[in-house]
Amino acid sequence: MRYLLPLLALSASAFAFAQPVVFGVKGGLPLTEVFDQGEFQGLANIRGSNDWVVGPMLEVRFPLRLGIEVNALFRPLDYRAEGITARATGDSWQIPLLLKWRVLPGPIQPYVSGGPVFQWVRNIRVQATAGNVNVDRTTDDLYAGGAALGGGVEFRLGRLKIQPEVRYTRFVGQDVDLPAAFQDLLRFNKNQAHLLVGIAF
Repeated sequence: MRYLLPLLALSASAFAFAQPVVFGVKGGLPLTEVFDQGEFQGLANIRGSNDWVVGPMLEVRFPLRLGIEVNALFRPLDYRAEGITARATGDSWQIPLLLKWRVLPGPIQPYVSGGPVFQWVRNIRVQATAGNVNVDRTTDDLYAGGAALGGGVEFRLGRLKIQPEVRYTRFVGQDVDLPAAFQDLLRFNKNQAHLLVGIAF
């Protein structure tokens, strides 16, 4: 939680100088996995059940086309391995605090954004069998901090503001605590990317 408190403090201080405040929802598709496959090359995210992220967004806008955006992106996780009996489930929350700059004024506004990110992976349950070794363990939550860089464009659709973007995040994290036989089953992916669309009101 040590990463989350500074993000909340920075968000609160921004309101002292706030211009318009914009609320909305942001969602999209992960372009990478939360966990690397390691040596278990059959491990893969189940398509159709959890390849999405979604959550609320808030943006405080300032002069000079600047703004601060906060998201809380939720993603369910479900990994399985082929060739061995193994499954890992859980869910992930990713909370970025981004400084956003709209490069050009006008009805179509390209923008760039960047800032710190906090990730919380929780309810991680691993069930696996390899030879005579069996695991059915709920591990400790995983906390990671990092930095994000993204870019997109904003345009209006009626009263809505539509914001498609691509975002890359580099984390400094930790691996899940598993027995030695399964150490390569779940390794935290420190490079993550998303294709997102925001809808602001």
